[in-house]
Amino acid sequence: MKPLRRDVLLLLSLQMGYSAGLAALVALFPIGTGSNGWVGPVGSINGALSFIVIASKRHPDGFDKTYLHQLAMWATLAQVLLGVLFGGLALFVFVATGTALPPHWGWYVLAGVLGIPLAYLFTRFGFRTGIRLVDRPKASAKAAPGGG
Repeated sequence: MKPLRRDVLLLLSLQMGYSAGLAALVALFPIGTGSNGWVGPVGSINGALSFIVIASKRHPDGFDKTYLHQLAMWATLAQVLLGVLFGGLALFVFVATGTALPPHWGWYVLAGVLGIPLAYLFTRFGFRTGIRLVDRPKASAKAAPGGG
């Protein structure tokens, strides 16, 4: 089964929504330590987990591995495209205003490129966690006396 555009958009919106919410919390309640680089991965994992919980109603027999792989690939591609869009917008603003690029801007590009496989892996980890969460009540029902 091939992922529908609706599924990709739901997954992407959940991941971006969680990340934006966490970023807002970090901005409102600043923590003086660390880079706050955990916001993106946690948003990706929680978004993927929430997608599985929501979509499990439409997939009562479980999820096909190929479907989840393709869905994670499409969501990662959409995240990359959004990153390129916002990065290009930032570059345009820098050039239009005559502002110098941030020092060591190449490291930002390298971090973005290295983040692509990580975005996929965090999405797949969220899927696995969500599947375990959804399957736990089913396993408990089967193990209970008189369970099916």
